[in-house]
Amino acid sequence: GYFWIGSDSLSYYEITVPFTQVQQDANGWVEVSVALSDLSAVKNAPLDSLVAWPDPGRTNPEVRRGQVKDAVTYTVYDVTVRGRPDLGRVQRYFVGVRYRQQDPAAPMGAPYSGEVLFNVLRLRQVNRKTGFAQRYTGTLSLPGVGDMAAEFSNTDEEFRGLDQDRGSGVERRNWALRGSTRIQNFLPLGGLDIPIQVAHRVSEEFPKFEPRSDIQLTGPDREIFSSRSVAQSFSIQFRKPPSSSRWWIKYPIEPFSFTMSGQRSVRERPEQDTSQESLDWTYNYDLNLRQVPSLPVPFTRSRLTLMPTQVTVGSKWRSDHQESTPKNLEGVP
Repeated sequence: GYFWIGSDSLSYYEITVPFTQVQQDANGWVEVSVALSDLSAVKNAPLDSLVAWPDPGRTNPEVRRGQVKDAVTYTVYDVTVRGRPDLGRVQRYFVGVRYRQQDPAAPMGAPYSGEVLFNVLRLRQVNRKTGFAQRYTGTLSLPGVGDMAAEFSNTDEEFRGLDQDRGSGVERRNWALRGSTRIQNFLPLGGLDIPIQVAHRVSEEFPKFEPRSDIQLTGPDREIFSSRSVAQSFSIQFRKPPSSSRWWIKYPIEPFSFTMSGQRSVRERPEQDTSQESLDWTYNYDLNLRQVPSLPVPFTRSRLTLMPTQVTVGSKWRSDHQESTPKNLEGVP
């Protein structure tokens, strides 16, 4: 007999159970118990080169063969993997009986007749781990010096929220540092305000399974399929708070502000490395004139000003650069 588990007739696992070589109970039932991890490990076997279409123009199906051992009786079963089945996306089950002729040259014997019953399919030792998630934050504020904040978070592959029935399958770790200060806290700048903000963030992802597969990763293999992202940013601003009564400072300098900010990110993934940089410049001139000459409008409470009450001028520039490098699983571009 054989049992298929997969998404369709082109992508499945097949477990072959020879009735004449397995133990039966008093009622004739045969119980087959196979570890799913052993079943998915057969996908690492080499391709069967004998499986090919007669037409050379057609793509040959991926067929791999191996053996698994019964977890209870230690009976060895033949396993065939066709295509790229995934135990996390099972849609169909197939059960059947196949007659195997020992000697193809021998004459065909009498046909078998009888009845084969398939009773139940069940899972044992189901993974019921709820996983864990942790997050730590810390802040430090020094008046007259600056502020600093740090954050660390870690969510394992089994963690699931209240509205989720299973984990994400990816362990995620994040580190973040942020700091801000003002240059005038350390140097006399004649009333100029120059705030600075910087940030640094590192994110790592370690998948539990191979991409689009049910093969579980362990040890160094998790590092091969891991992803790492590093992001950095900064912002600096120059401005003069309104405080001067001198016209040559109050009108040309105090309404003017300049801001420069930048971001840089690098992401390393198994199939591709990506880097991105951006830089922004912003200039603003915002002048508010509160006391300007004006004339009353007859028969109304309005007044007609002879000069504008506000002058606003701004400009912004942006520079971007992005680069991507495909690579293989060995990390070679």
